[in-house]
Amino acid sequence: MTCLESNRTRLRRLTDGDLDNLLQLYGDAEVMRFTPTRVPQTRAQTEARLRSQLENQKQLNPLGVWAAESKDTDSFIGWFMILPTGRQYPELGFMIVPSQWRKGYAREIAARLMRHGTEDLGLEGYAAVTDPDNETSVRVLTALGFREVPGAPPLRHFEWTNLHVTRP
Repeated sequence: MTCLESNRTRLRRLTDGDLDNLLQLYGDAEVMRFTPTRVPQTRAQTEARLRSQLENQKQLNPLGVWAAESKDTDSFIGWFMILPTGRQYPELGFMIVPSQWRKGYAREIAARLMRHGTEDLGLEGYAAVTDPDNETSVRVLTALGFREVPGAPPLRHFEWTNLHVTRP
């Protein structure tokens, strides 16, 4: 199992034991308002999503989804992903539980995962999309060196390449 670390966190692959962790995200209206579904998910829906992610992980490896946890408290922070898109660059994404918002985790963990992708996996860039009203994610992506690029509405599209910015 790939385990990565940042200054304050550990990243590990999702497991069957993450259902309650994911419910903190998918069951929360504030978290879900910027997602395509826009509404909280039930336990059964979250369980189906987790099962699908676990089934797909082997074929996605070395890309995939990681659970992020605090090194100090072992508390669940959220999930972070690098997934294939069928386009030039894989997609970087993240979702953080509200109790961990505004603590700098999104930037710290995403930067670590990007470094893993570029240095260990040889990735040359990343794509990201976000809801047009999700200004917090836009700020995180901009701070990481992403540039907004044209893309299909209603989402805002971003790219990062190691050709036009220094590494985060």
